[in-house]
Amino acid sequence: MTESPTDDDGPPTNGVTTERRRFLRAAGAAGSVGLAATSGCLGVLTGSEPARFTAGVARVPAETRADTGFETFRVETVTSEREFSAGGQTRSVVADNTLAEYDRAVEIPNVGRYRAALYATFTTPAVEVLGQTFNPVADASPAEIARQTLARVESLESPESTGETTLPFVDGETTVGQFETDATLVDGVELSIDLFVTEPVQTGGDFVVGVAGFPTVLPQTDAVETLLAATTHDEEAPTEQTPATE
Repeated sequence: MTESPTDDDGPPTNGVTTERRRFLRAAGAAGSVGLAATSGCLGVLTGSEPARFTAGVARVPAETRADTGFETFRVETVTSEREFSAGGQTRSVVADNTLAEYDRAVEIPNVGRYRAALYATFTTPAVEVLGQTFNPVADASPAEIARQTLARVESLESPESTGETTLPFVDGETTVGQFETDATLVDGVELSIDLFVTEPVQTGGDFVVGVAGFPTVLPQTDAVETLLAATTHDEEAPTEQTPATE
């Protein structure tokens, strides 16, 4: 099976793209689902209308995309809404997170050509109540993020840690966990996948996480390090996006 094009305004056009989007969407959702654990803290919020928090976006500059061969797949809003109860009060909290997705076509020996080198950034608002930040993703380790991500994609096995390193990311440095997992494509082809997952970095009013994956037989480590180092954060929410609700 070879790569097929996608329509940015419509559904994926083949199973390979479907699996890619499941992986990338899961990478983002791993951060947002943690908001459910903050019910005790957010219960101090009062009011009848939902409290809304909106993230900016973490992007890869065009020059870096050109140098690494990665292309923008899409930038979209992933909205999470939860109800929290405390002290006899219930309040809805809406988080508008931003998921930016990039990919690169690679020729896998004896398999075919796939857009199988992936990079995604997930930006989630740092919810603050009485001057304190309550966002579980802030304390999530790369291993925890990797487990949450892969648990949402049936075609990927649980990750095994292969080490960690410190790399530049969003105007600073952060710990980056390295993992290996097995993936099954829609046509039954099995591949070993290398993953890079950053610790969350707080910048401005947001937390940013970076996740990259590529077939083990086609190392993309240099490109991933370049993408991580070049990623920039904009506190303004993206103006061109395809909304999606988790």
